[in-house]
Amino acid sequence: MKWVKRFATGMLAAALSLALLCGCSDSTKLDNVKELKYEDSILYLRTRWNSSVGGAGWAMECTRLSNGQTIIMAEKNQQRIYIGTKLKGVVRGIENYYYPSGRYNTPAGTYQVDRKAGTYKKIEKLDAVDQVISDLFLSYGGRSTPNPACAPTKMEEASAARNGETYYVERAEYASGTAVVYYRMEGPNDIDAEAKYLDIYLPGQKTPRARFEVVKEEAYGLLGGSRLTNEYPDAMKTLTEVE
Repeated sequence: MKWVKRFATGMLAAALSLALLCGCSDSTKLDNVKELKYEDSILYLRTRWNSSVGGAGWAMECTRLSNGQTIIMAEKNQQRIYIGTKLKGVVRGIENYYYPSGRYNTPAGTYQVDRKAGTYKKIEKLDAVDQVISDLFLSYGGRSTPNPACAPTKMEEASAARNGETYYVERAEYASGTAVVYYRMEGPNDIDAEAKYLDIYLPGQKTPRARFEVVKEEAYGLLGGSRLTNEYPDAMKTLTEVE
């Protein structure tokens, strides 16, 4: 992938910045910023979906840096996503149905989920931060070919020094806002990339509205299983709908 070849070039710039930023945590300064096509990105490889990987998805277990809360973000089949704590959250379904039977899909819409109470209910929309997260995780939004309506409107790649380490960074813009993912590179391939941080910006803002540290990442082709993908996006199937 093109990003692999360019990442090494940015490492030197980020390393120089690291010497200057070592006393400052969570720096958002990006170095060696370049435009990036969605099809050439790690994001594309994380979200790409077709019938041969039915049941697969992309998921993260994160710590919200503002309060230490554990947050799950997990999509399945590029059709539905869960965002929330282990007990309460939201589910969004989009009109990307592969299976003909509705019992395999989440109806298009937004739902509030309470796994502890065993209930869910339909709501009008996601909050602003969750909308950006949803757009990020459902960027492919298609079956074998990406849905242009779901893809980022613009992407950039960069390198960055953060908390004493250097990362490869992808920045994805949507109408809802911007998601910035920091990857630790353990090798030259996308399966060697490990998401470590996620910052969410709302439109027009220069500081993140929400910041997350990634504790665990799951995706097709990565080691570590698919527990989050199997458990959370389909949470509604075992719950009772309420008004």
